[in-house]
Amino acid sequence: MLRHIIRIAAIVLTSLVLVVAFQRQSPTSTKWLAFTVVPGSNAQLYRLHAVHQRTVPVSDLTIDRPAMSPDGRWLAFSQQTDRGLSLMKAPVDDLRNQQILSDGVKQPIVMRWSPDNQWIAIIWAYGTEVALSVLNVDSREYTQISTMQVSTTAPVWSPDSTWLYYAAPIDRESTILRSNINTSETEIVIRSAGQPALSSDGTRLAYVEQSGSQKFVTIVNVETGAEITQVPFFSLSPFWGQDGSKVYFSDFRDGNLWEFNLDTSKGQQLTFRSNGNIYARLWDDECLIAEEITHGNVNYDIYLLRICGQTTTLLTPDFDLVYGPFWMPHIDEAWHPWALAMGAVGLGGAGLIFRRR
Repeated sequence: MLRHIIRIAAIVLTSLVLVVAFQRQSPTSTKWLAFTVVPGSNAQLYRLHAVHQRTVPVSDLTIDRPAMSPDGRWLAFSQQTDRGLSLMKAPVDDLRNQQILSDGVKQPIVMRWSPDNQWIAIIWAYGTEVALSVLNVDSREYTQISTMQVSTTAPVWSPDSTWLYYAAPIDRESTILRSNINTSETEIVIRSAGQPALSSDGTRLAYVEQSGSQKFVTIVNVETGAEITQVPFFSLSPFWGQDGSKVYFSDFRDGNLWEFNLDTSKGQQLTFRSNGNIYARLWDDECLIAEEITHGNVNYDIYLLRICGQTTTLLTPDFDLVYGPFWMPHIDEAWHPWALAMGAVGLGGAGLIFRRR
């Protein structure tokens, strides 16, 4: 009797271990790095598994300029339809269930959701003109923010979704402005500056300041405007670290990525490539996801890199024109079939033992 009980317990325990082991191999809790690939005139959305490093298409739909909502539920994108170019949104887990946000639009260059998921800031291309507006996702109404030739650098939202920071020329001089989307109030933040980047808590603003032929990243207090520090390097495209103590930027002389520690006032070169310009875009735990833009004689290529300290890994060797990386959460897959099979075998064995008894 005792021997049979031990056998039953061993079979059940083995089955549970196998189920758990196989289940952990499924990417239920794993983030996917999503990006758009542009083959010819069609943009297709792909995702890269963060653990297994395999790349698969998300769908066969044409999806251009995708933008993920901060809550991870919605994807906004542009799509060519029989009504012309349209802005759409769709649930992340059902991209065919699309809702029209706007029809007959001009080409969006970049789209950014507000932190409260209520607004989308859009930079548009009108021929040679570039303008900025915000779209209310619920009412689908637009508010024009700027009809000036705004910079194509992505606009930046304040953490409370009230202010939108962007760069535009005033008196032929690049200027950082901010607009209140509720009151339409617009303020000049800093003249002779561009490429704004807000820290995650919204208290500090990093931007690129040009002095003659040299460009530097300067950091100021948002509330007082007082300068906190100036990064003593030839720098472009500032990007904040996760805890706000570090700023990353591209050296405009050779395009490599640097890290500047605000606490120690010391910089460290992270990449040592000569292929093009590298721009930090996202965080992957303790590593950076960056775009590398390489320039050829006629065209240019865009690749994705993972940068962990001074170790650089090419993530997209099979693609040469990758746009807009973002994290695509909530990719749930069923229990691994082998886990279910092993579990069934184990429980079946236990059942046979009971029958023999």
